[in-house]
Amino acid sequence: MVTKERIAQSLLAARKKSGLKQKEVAQRLGNFSDKTISTWEKGISQPDAEPLLKLCEIYGFATINELLGYSVSGPTLSTEILNHDEQELVNNYRGLDSGCRKIVYCTVQQLLAYIHKSENKKDAEFGTDYNFDD
Repeated sequence: MVTKERIAQSLLAARKKSGLKQKEVAQRLGNFSDKTISTWEKGISQPDAEPLLKLCEIYGFATINELLGYSVSGPTLSTEILNHDEQELVNNYRGLDSGCRKIVYCTVQQLLAYIHKSENKKDAEFGTDYNFDD
């Protein structure tokens, strides 16, 4: 049974793990204040389904069940579908604060755009010695 306490504890733990402040979470959600986030994390009130799903996205969970710490069946963003290098990248990214995450995200987006424009990936400016087959 899902209790207010479990939801509150899960939301608080997920936010702290993400390195985000309540105000940052509220901004990402849109029409919510940091005080609302606080009431959810204290178990005073609970988010409706829509903001709860958005919180899963913000905190990097595939499902609400995963956010609440329940076992998840089926494919998710986990070591079941990520190789070691991919999992390491995800873990390192999750360990960054929100400012650094934005920098990494923008940098990767720019690099991917450059690569997609390039007719031959191996001609990219960062060198031809990188093995793209790994």
